[in-house]
Amino acid sequence: MRATVVAMLAAFAGRCGAWAPPRAARAARIRAYSRPSADGVALELRTLKDHAATVKAHVLARGGAEEAAASVDALVELNERRAALQKERDAALATRKKLS
Repeated sequence: MRATVVAMLAAFAGRCGAWAPPRAARAARIRAYSRPSADGVALELRTLKDHAATVKAHVLARGGAEEAAASVDALVELNERRAALQKERDAALATRKKLS
C-alpha cells in the first residue's frame, strides 16, 4: 500500500515537480537496483597476499583481463614495500624519540 502511494506521489511530482520521496526511500530504492561487484565483498590485502594464485585464477575465470590478474602481484608487492617503509619510519621515529 505504501509503495503504491509513494509511486502515485512520485508520478504526480513528475508532472508538477512539487514532491520528492524522502532521502531514505530514494537511497533504499537505489541500493535495491544497483549490484556492486562480487556482491559487495571486498578483498583484504592479507587475502591477496596469502592466496594470490587463487585470486588471479578467480579474476581470469570471471572474465577479467590479464592486466587485472597481473595487478594482483603488483598489489602484493606494493603492500610488502609499504610494510617495509612503515618499519623504517617507526625505527626512525623511535630513534628520534630516544635522542630527544
